[in-house]
Amino acid sequence: MQHLHLLAWSVFARVHRLFCLHADALAISSGIARSWTEQMGYPVIQASSSAAAGKVTLSVSQAWFMGDGSLVTPEEQKTWQLPLLISSKSNPEPKLYTFDSSSAEIVVEGAQAGDWINVNAGHVTPARVEYSPELLEALKTAVR
Repeated sequence: MQHLHLLAWSVFARVHRLFCLHADALAISSGIARSWTEQMGYPVIQASSSAAAGKVTLSVSQAWFMGDGSLVTPEEQKTWQLPLLISSKSNPEPKLYTFDSSSAEIVVEGAQAGDWINVNAGHVTPARVEYSPELLEALKTAVR
């Protein structure tokens, strides 16, 4: 039984090293790689926006996505380092933002009040996005 345990850790170590090598090749920090290889699951990102003084601010938070709908206790909560490509109606070219905390405020460059905002443009990050009703309604106009 002990040999299976050692084999499992050996495989994990090789996968982790391989991910880190690919991350280096793609200029992604090893912290991003670790957040995906050292914990199970993936996040759901909650997103809402506000506009003031000509700037659009995106409020994002992340939580562990539970496919069965079960609730996660605060001590079970996880945080991932997420590369987010964000685009908007006024600036459709995706811009890369790094999201590495439980919540953050991101000023969306080039966005204007009332724009649709795509939080995971190109779906490059394996995460679900839960848009506020206002953002979802604006985004619907972009996909019709």
